[in-house]
Amino acid sequence: MTKLNEEQNRLLEELAQFESQLEQLPSDFGLINGMSSRFDYQRGKLRFDSWLLRHTDWILNNIPGSEQDVESLRHQYHDNNCNPSGSGYGTRSQMVNTVFIRPFINRIDSLRQDITAGHFESVYKPTEDKAAETAFGFEGLLHPLIVQSSLALYRDGHLREAVLNSVTAIFDLIRDRSGVAEDGDRLIGQVFSINEPILILSEIESESGKNDQKGFMQIFKGAYQGIRNPKAHTLNHDLNEMKVAQYLVFASMLARRVEEANDA
Repeated sequence: MTKLNEEQNRLLEELAQFESQLEQLPSDFGLINGMSSRFDYQRGKLRFDSWLLRHTDWILNNIPGSEQDVESLRHQYHDNNCNPSGSGYGTRSQMVNTVFIRPFINRIDSLRQDITAGHFESVYKPTEDKAAETAFGFEGLLHPLIVQSSLALYRDGHLREAVLNSVTAIFDLIRDRSGVAEDGDRLIGQVFSINEPILILSEIESESGKNDQKGFMQIFKGAYQGIRNPKAHTLNHDLNEMKVAQYLVFASMLARRVEEANDA
């Protein structure tokens, strides 16, 4: 049996984390042991969409020449997606497994076999290449989560919805990473607590690290109260394309901080 190198082991560990997250997905739909008492299609689908975004981004960053494979995965998901009733898939549990779980478990298994066999000698693109590839225009500054949630709305002139969706996507990401089902202040206070944090933005052993954690707690709460709530409670707004672009870049920074946060 071929001895795996450090890069291969790291890739396999990260794939195992993705697989574990995927296997926990049925609970987001309200399915426990195949039974449903509060099936919530929209909530479960949002969690899966967030997972799929992170997983395909991981593939693009770690597997050279994977662009076509990622497009195939995305099309496979959208082609097989179904309506909330689960029509044509039998039980709700069977529908979730058929559409959201099994195809991607199979793909992870395939990636695992390729990595173990040593098919990827150049695992990570050099940092300087990534920097050279980055487009520093407005769209190039957007986090993939914000691209997915808001960019099409922005381009189509749905400015209020673009901003609202960007903040909603961030809070979905926080819930997805932390497993906490709260919202607003309660979610932020619990997840980024100084004394019992679930996610740590940098480190909280030093005064500087504590200030970072405390400061971004207030920023996340402010984004919910000052951006999300006003946009959700009224159709009136003073937004224009420039303002919305700035909101989306700001939301991208928040999404990056959540994505880079460490588990406590």
